[in-house]
Amino acid sequence: MMGAAYQWQQKFCSNAEFVMKTDDDTIVDLPRLEFWIEKKFKYDIAQIPNKAAFFGMRLENLPPIRDPGHKWYVSFEHFPGKIFPNYMQGASYFGNGKAIRLIMQHTKEAIGFNMDDILFTGTLAEIANVSRIDYSWIHFRGGNDECIFPKLQFVILSGMYFP
Repeated sequence: MMGAAYQWQQKFCSNAEFVMKTDDDTIVDLPRLEFWIEKKFKYDIAQIPNKAAFFGMRLENLPPIRDPGHKWYVSFEHFPGKIFPNYMQGASYFGNGKAIRLIMQHTKEAIGFNMDDILFTGTLAEIANVSRIDYSWIHFRGGNDECIFPKLQFVILSGMYFP
């Protein structure tokens, strides 16, 4: 799914400065996101030699699940390694346009499998030398908290915009 979304972005919106991936049950506080992009993420990208990065909750040193009955099973054929490359947790993350362009240039160098987040922000990001910057401690939150954004002005659900 992310491969198709990134292909679409590269074809129709290749000049986008940032691309955000969210699950359909994710709430995005757009004014706060804009604040972080302007005050922190652009600065971080400027410090990276190739200027390509993903931002979000970075997961590190996790082994594949090898139980064929498990929802997140990954076969040795699809991923022969013992530990996944560091990758961004899938509920919400984003990358800059250059990061997307670089990973899409390397898609033929990796075996595809059913874990998009690991494939695109882990395996392909590693091949393409795209940084994965952990910001889980600041704004990527999960769980069933009551309204954690009391000044929320916009909610994005399943690609639809609700003021």
